[in-house]
Amino acid sequence: METVLHQLQTFHKFIAPVDVAPRKKTIRFHFLESLPKPAVHDHDDPSEDETPKTKLSLGQAVANLRGEGSAFKPSRSSLWKDIASLEKLARSDTSLYAFKTACAVIVYTVFILAPSLQKFFTTYGLTSGILTIVVAMSPTLGNSILVFAIQIASTSFGTIFGMAVLYIFKHVGGFYFNPYGIVCLLSLYAIPLCWIIYIKPIYWAGGFLAMNASSVLVITEWVYREVPGSIRPTFDSPALRAGKALVAMSIALGIAAVFQIFILRSPARRALRAQLAGVAASLASYNVLLGVLIEAGVPSNPEDKPSSDVESMTVISKALISREAKIQMDLLGLLPLLKFAAAEPTFGQPFEGEALVRVIRSQQLVLDRLRQARMAMGGDGFSTELRELFINELSPYRGQVKRFARSLFFFVSTSLATKTPLPSELPSMGAVSKAIQHDAFVLSRRIARSEHGQAVIGSQGFVRVWFYLISMASVLYHLENTEPDLRILFGHADDNSHLFSE
Repeated sequence: METVLHQLQTFHKFIAPVDVAPRKKTIRFHFLESLPKPAVHDHDDPSEDETPKTKLSLGQAVANLRGEGSAFKPSRSSLWKDIASLEKLARSDTSLYAFKTACAVIVYTVFILAPSLQKFFTTYGLTSGILTIVVAMSPTLGNSILVFAIQIASTSFGTIFGMAVLYIFKHVGGFYFNPYGIVCLLSLYAIPLCWIIYIKPIYWAGGFLAMNASSVLVITEWVYREVPGSIRPTFDSPALRAGKALVAMSIALGIAAVFQIFILRSPARRALRAQLAGVAASLASYNVLLGVLIEAGVPSNPEDKPSSDVESMTVISKALISREAKIQMDLLGLLPLLKFAAAEPTFGQPFEGEALVRVIRSQQLVLDRLRQARMAMGGDGFSTELRELFINELSPYRGQVKRFARSLFFFVSTSLATKTPLPSELPSMGAVSKAIQHDAFVLSRRIARSEHGQAVIGSQGFVRVWFYLISMASVLYHLENTEPDLRILFGHADDNSHLFSE
């Protein structure tokens, strides 16, 4: 609670500054706010002044806390590493998505570049199909399927509505198509679509394409009917023009479907599984860094003293906080991928959406508990009495818990990355967790018998140690709960056909 109150006080200083002159009312431009700026430190907060400014890398900080700082050699960049990075960037999902979109648009432009197809292109007005292709191409196949459905519904609705508006105001008020009535009705029509675009971002393509389809049809018909010349008597009727617009949409969606299904296909299920594996690997690396930080502040060997390298510990603490934000963003990015994966057709194994939801929820809970463990143990140190009476007595369990957590993180991330079934029998931490809790309760009761021990139990450090024990026990509990869901997704190791193949 003290940490929460401190964060609330810091947040209040930013939201409601005390001695700040009121801002003048004027027009301000915010184009450059995304650029990095030097941090502004509040000198009223002593913790900011005591924080050392460092240029240590994360690898150097970890090596320093492990006692290997003199042997640490930072990795150096080379030409071949840069080439490998460029190749990895070119093979990424975003690069492939951009490449397929460019290729689809190039294929579509053949209709206007080929002499035999130019008349067909101009007659049917296929220029509007380029926008349809760009919107239809998506990073994953499941996303494209949803976009296809939204495009067909919204473009058809917008085209039919535009045709109805033209027929409503045909030969009204001395105009072939009355522009005043058209503008008024289209304005009312645009209000709910704008609400969809701004309030429901997942359906923004539907609102945008519905407005685009109706406006393109109305403006084209009105312009060609009002412009004098020989083209006016022979121009398409609204119904014929609407049919040609739907033909253009069908051609564009057909080209987009070919590229999305047959050329460098990127299923949403594969992207979801890869991102889940990445989150699991990030949580595993977070757990390793947290273990290094805790070992430096509270050594497992009672004969060792806590590290005095505040600079390295600060570097690792900041790295953990930044990784928390990154992992949280990755977890939030799993939700739309889950929806896209559910939209893809299932030709063989059914889509286990409920199991994936439970895996995502377990990873979120693991991140929350690791964050709580960092907040419990990564702050101020602990008193000598607390270390001697309580922490050192539980030190024999720390190595076993560390090995078990790292092994379980490895099994989970490897199974998600390679679709490999988990081993049939994994070690369970239930008995060890019960032993740790039993010994912790016994020690707490033993310490509370004396007045000096009661003062130790009433200290903030004692509460933080218990908070850490509960958090890490919860981490192991949620990791073990992931095992049944992974077996639902990838099967059992005993049933693997590769084990029995000759």
